[in-house]
Amino acid sequence: MERVCDTAYGKVTGIRRGGCTAYLGIPFAQPPVGELAFRRPVRPEPWEGVYQAVQGKANPPQSPAQDPFTARYTSQDCLYLNVYVPDGIPEPAPVMVWVHGGAFSSGGTGLQDDGTLMYDLSQFAVDAQAIVVTFNYRLNVFGFLDLHALSDRFDRNCGLHDQVMAFEFVRDNIAAFGGDPEQVTAFGESAGAASILAMLCMPAAQGLFQRCIIQSAPIEHFFTPLEGRANAELFLDLLGVSRADDILAKSEEDIERAGNAFEGNILLQGEIRCAFSPIVDGEFLPVAPVEGVRKSPLPMLIGNNLREGDTFVKQLPFFLLPLVPRYIHADVPSGVSGVRERASAAITKSVFVDPMRAMLRDRVGPVWKYEYRHGESLGHVDELPVLFGMRDDPTGLSMRKIWGRFASTGSVNWQQYGEQPCKYVIE
Repeated sequence: MERVCDTAYGKVTGIRRGGCTAYLGIPFAQPPVGELAFRRPVRPEPWEGVYQAVQGKANPPQSPAQDPFTARYTSQDCLYLNVYVPDGIPEPAPVMVWVHGGAFSSGGTGLQDDGTLMYDLSQFAVDAQAIVVTFNYRLNVFGFLDLHALSDRFDRNCGLHDQVMAFEFVRDNIAAFGGDPEQVTAFGESAGAASILAMLCMPAAQGLFQRCIIQSAPIEHFFTPLEGRANAELFLDLLGVSRADDILAKSEEDIERAGNAFEGNILLQGEIRCAFSPIVDGEFLPVAPVEGVRKSPLPMLIGNNLREGDTFVKQLPFFLLPLVPRYIHADVPSGVSGVRERASAAITKSVFVDPMRAMLRDRVGPVWKYEYRHGESLGHVDELPVLFGMRDDPTGLSMRKIWGRFASTGSVNWQQYGEQPCKYVIE
């Protein structure tokens, strides 16, 4: 018989899978629909009886794409989380909370239309010897378009508020699953990693986790309120409405079509930041992470893939590649030849490496830096199938143990990043 966990909202039971008990599809907020749409999340209502957390829920609304990390089963009713508890893990166990990436526009951790889970972290939890939590947060228009700039009916940074509420659920309830709320590691990739950096700067998120793992973060992908307002006005124009409140009468399909056009327009303007990046509003998110993270004392494991830019270069026609370094105002590292290679190196350096170095300069807390060079695919997100055991690869097991060691001890067994900017190479 599976363990029944007594949360603040009611009892929960899960399902056995892959050396774990998985508790799937637990609500951590009320459905953000109707009057709650485009507003900060509201805590869930208590339930009676035992909640059968045996199947994942829908992912957040997003445009369809052909990559493996875009969700294809979606709904606005998406604020659910999953908890993976390895068999026999000593309690209280270290906890790891995954924040998925996707340019603040796509992704999720729920059920896919083929019946599998996005980010099934059963194997990861077993090998890392940690309780692992994954969750959804609102994306694109629903989570990050700054409609608040145009109407008080809306809140801004709803997706970040969702993330904070998920971490609050972990703080308040993870002990019921055998986890230690004082030993929580936030780890994420791409926009998820940038979100964790934002939480390091947010008063509302202080104390919700004690260490962090930052994978391939677009560190500078945040907008000012003025930029957010301009983006909201552009989106409404593309949606064909004049007032922010008119979005409430539009279908999810209409919003999706306008969102696709909006992202294309943002790129044509010469903007390389994610079109739905969060807003540095001076309150909830007081400062840009590239500056604010320096003051955080929390231990950090941070890194990037060797050729992050490869992923983006593949999406561009060849005749545009020579223009990429000039377009993104980036210097190409010396010794790099070839049109495609130069474009990729410019993206890697400008978007990922240089901002990371600037952020880590004079940082208060301890830092360990890695660089992923394993295998032939070294672009953005290419470490995830290895890290999460989607491929049978011994390097993945090694990475899972490193990530788990950091979660349990707050350190790893190589030299800290500092005056000598040393890094550990994953090959």
